[in-house]
Amino acid sequence: MRIFVVAIVLMFGSTAYAFERNPYSDQYNDCISQNWASEYPACSTPPYANSAITDHFNDIFDHACVDHDRCYATHGESKSDCDTRFLANMVQACGALDTICHGAASVYAGAVAVGAQSAWDNAAGIREQCR
Repeated sequence: MRIFVVAIVLMFGSTAYAFERNPYSDQYNDCISQNWASEYPACSTPPYANSAITDHFNDIFDHACVDHDRCYATHGESKSDCDTRFLANMVQACGALDTICHGAASVYAGAVAVGAQSAWDNAAGIREQCR
């Protein structure tokens, strides 16, 4: 079983990608960083789902996860828009031809759409504080 997991992880490889710098002021970013980013890890999966494979995709999707967290804490953004952008950023991180990675991105996006309402609700105070 371990050999199978290692082989799967090695097959995926890593893909380089670049996101645009976020458009918010340094002061706004500092407010979010001080009040949100330190409280929640960027890419996290439930303990029952942790594996070498989720660790691999957490690494690939790290920038998309950080952007998603910042979006949740940004005044004027909607949860739906943040979740849609999250999927687009993960697909970009995968590269055009990596269908396995695209599948993982869809799973992550689906999990966030269904299971991250509490994170969205918890960010309400930060959205108001960092306006």
